[in-house]
Amino acid sequence: MSRAKFVDSRTEELISKLTQDETGKRQYYRPVYSLHKWWARRPGALFRSIVLLASDPESELFTTAANGTISSQSNYFQDHDLKDMVILDPFMGGGTILAEANRVGAKVIGCDLNPVSFWIVRETLRPIDLEKLAGYFRQLEKTAGENIRSLYRTQCVHCKSESDSLYAFWVRYVTCPHCGENVYLFKRTLLNKGTSRTQPPSRTNPAAVFCPHCFALNEWYGEEDSSCQSCRCDFDPQEGTYNRGYYTCPHCGENKISLIETLQAGQKLREKLVAIEY
Repeated sequence: MSRAKFVDSRTEELISKLTQDETGKRQYYRPVYSLHKWWARRPGALFRSIVLLASDPESELFTTAANGTISSQSNYFQDHDLKDMVILDPFMGGGTILAEANRVGAKVIGCDLNPVSFWIVRETLRPIDLEKLAGYFRQLEKTAGENIRSLYRTQCVHCKSESDSLYAFWVRYVTCPHCGENVYLFKRTLLNKGTSRTQPPSRTNPAAVFCPHCFALNEWYGEEDSSCQSCRCDFDPQEGTYNRGYYTCPHCGENKISLIETLQAGQKLREKLVAIEY
């Protein structure tokens, strides 16, 4: 006898789409989980879905719009009041399930042997004075904030105006012990898979890659090799020079060079900035 699934396949697919979006941009969707690092933290969208389905298994969590996307009118996005429900998590870890249950009005109880876990969850759920918090933030923004932002500025390649940088992409390199040329170490030249994480690279969702020869940035549509718009070299964005502790020199062709042995011989890893996201 087979048991009915707690979550049907259609709902499971829609939850997966939400969690994929959240995983890449947690600072926008659920910034509270950036309070302190906790390894293997599960997406909040997953636990919100589980709690809502557990409270009302017969309800339809998602409805879809005409274009197939999740409708903003779905039950998932509505206000909920589960004040009669108590959620116990005896191994609360980063506290994601407690925070999500608390958001929909449930009473929550959690415990963990790890004192860091206790601190994270306590601070995540602690009531705060929002006006006082905003005042502290404005104070920091005018003092330390200005100084920090001045160190992370870049120029837009399109309009040439200044912008705050978000991420810097660095490539490490060593000197080939056989021919003396610099060897840049990377597993692939793919910097991202497009603006939409749920869709493969395409002409409407181009991925960002860098040329392994001249380091110019290019768009890649995921079908064939990329052709650098600067030096006209063709390359596969999924291929690189380094993997599992060994690298290949693109100049002399020597392969299976041990990075550990290279460093033990006295070399130090150097770095080259290849891209800035803003």
